Amino acid sequence: GPTDATAALELGYYPIGRPSCSGCERHVVDTCRRLGIARVTVCVDIDHKPGRPGDRAGEIGARKLADTLRATRIGVRMVTACGHKDLRDWFKAGATRVMVDLAWYQAEWK
Repeated sequence: GPTDATAALELGYYPIGRPSCSGCERHVVDTCRRLGIARVTVCVDIDHKPGRPGDRAGEIGARKLADTLRATRIGVRMVTACGHKDLRDWFKAGATRVMVDLAWYQAEWK
């Protein structure tokens, strides 16, 4: 969402935000094609909603986006916010660009 995109900008990344954890897959693909982006890091939100502890909407949405990108030959690595719900929460807890880069460095590109 917009707050994760803002955190990514503050960390020095170039995010392509979506209004929620699902949808807008074609928007992301079209943006990547228009800008010549060949690889994308998808940061998975670990968002368990109150009253629905089994809800994995963030993970399902991230997987669908990754599958769509890969189907169009855009490389993807999927990462998490290292023990935090999302990138915004990790940033609020003090994450720096160096910390994020080190944490995501070994994520496998597919």
